[in-house]
Amino acid sequence: MSFRSTISSHKKIVSAALGALILLAVCLVYTLTRPPVVSPDITTPALAVAALDAQSPYFTISARDYLSKKKPEWVSAHNSEEDRRDFKRAEADPEMWRQLDHKYHFDAILLCGDPGEYRKLLDHLLLTRDWTLTYLDHTSLIFKRSPAKPWSIDDFHALQQKFANHPKPDRALFLMQSGAKLVAVGEFGLSKQLLDESLSLDGNSAEAWTQLANYEMQDINYGKALEYIGRALAIDGENEHALATKAQIYYSMKRYDDALAVSEQLVKAEPDDQNILFFHSKIAHEAHAYSQEIATLKHLIELAEKEHEPTAGFHIYLAQAYARKEDNAGSLEEFQKALDEGGLSPEQLQYINDSMTTLKSNSARVKAPDSQ
Repeated sequence: MSFRSTISSHKKIVSAALGALILLAVCLVYTLTRPPVVSPDITTPALAVAALDAQSPYFTISARDYLSKKKPEWVSAHNSEEDRRDFKRAEADPEMWRQLDHKYHFDAILLCGDPGEYRKLLDHLLLTRDWTLTYLDHTSLIFKRSPAKPWSIDDFHALQQKFANHPKPDRALFLMQSGAKLVAVGEFGLSKQLLDESLSLDGNSAEAWTQLANYEMQDINYGKALEYIGRALAIDGENEHALATKAQIYYSMKRYDDALAVSEQLVKAEPDDQNILFFHSKIAHEAHAYSQEIATLKHLIELAEKEHEPTAGFHIYLAQAYARKEDNAGSLEEFQKALDEGGLSPEQLQYINDSMTTLKSNSARVKAPDSQ
């Protein structure tokens, strides 16, 4: 072999070695930086759906995509635009849920996702007790008509064993989400234990710190709640769940100006989210920022009208905001819009009629000097 061919051969070897090293470095960087692969048992309501023996369940909107693949017969029975709209409304409107139950005679209730999305319905079910909580995991709650065998903490401990040998990210996520569900149903002791365990596995989780702040808020320990939500936002300053929790903490402390400043960040990030907008209108009302409240309620009405959803309740709140600004004409107009739409409870009707009578009387007194 010639000297020239020997040099050429060495160059090829060196080039191949460098290529291999570069490939190894790229693979190492990818391995270290890629998101961890999380089990479907963690990220989907697979376990809850497998445990649910039902023919016609009510389910929250966040479960629809998964059920469309795994239980299409449940979804197809309620797949009209009206059903989609009413199922979503029912999460925050127990009266609407009762109407749906009367219509469809549900044999189970599957509540998936963030408990904040279905908080009002959950509280209603826990209070009325004609439905029994029979199952709880990190993704879902299941209710069956009473009498039924109630869920117990022992059931949860048995479930927890399924994840004992899962990778650390899986276990941390499982514990954090389970803690959130337990707070929602009032099992505060176990929820605190699970949230602490989750943070011991992953102390850099903004969601876990947010859930711990929510736990402290439920216990009316606002100082700790603010400390923990501060840690969450230090990790992820744009985390909407953390921002919403911080606004709720300030609202609960009656620090309405502070709550409004945080809520404004949320509205900027999600200008068409009806839950965020409605909470923002409540905060603005308490902070006496009536112009913001009016603008927000008007936008809520626009969004509801696009979705063909009822707006009477928003018109009542808007009438109250106009009254606070001493705009009697605007207030009367909004009350009348609520009456024209209909669908009001007897209490709402009585409130509107009494309010309109007072407003008209006040307007008459203001005009009286001009007529003399």
